[in-house]
Amino acid sequence: MTDGLRDRLGDVATADGMTVREMLVHYAGWQRVAARRIGTRMAGGEVRPIEADEYNPLLNMLGRHWSDDEALWEFDDAYRRLVEAVRAAPERECAPDGWAYRYAERTAGSHYVEHLPDLARLAGED
Repeated sequence: MTDGLRDRLGDVATADGMTVREMLVHYAGWQRVAARRIGTRMAGGEVRPIEADEYNPLLNMLGRHWSDDEALWEFDDAYRRLVEAVRAAPERECAPDGWAYRYAERTAGSHYVEHLPDLARLAGED
């Protein structure tokens, strides 16, 4: 669905005024967090919680400094890295009760579900 919105980065996508561009930057940031958490766990490290209300404004601030091309690249690269991290994780951790699944689904994937109705409306898939 996001592929069909790449030429509409300035369009308002959510009820709270987020543009498609801001949403992609937001997704990219959380995809990076999920990939980093998976890598940290695979290396035997400790994962610390992130307060979304503190992290989200940082993502917005950072994304404002990127061109549209940079925002799209960041979204694509973050997604690719998350997929790579999940593929590298132990298979048992990719099951619904595993930490790789939890990080990919809750840290990154839940953001898609939250905004899916907005994206569908914007894409004309109501």
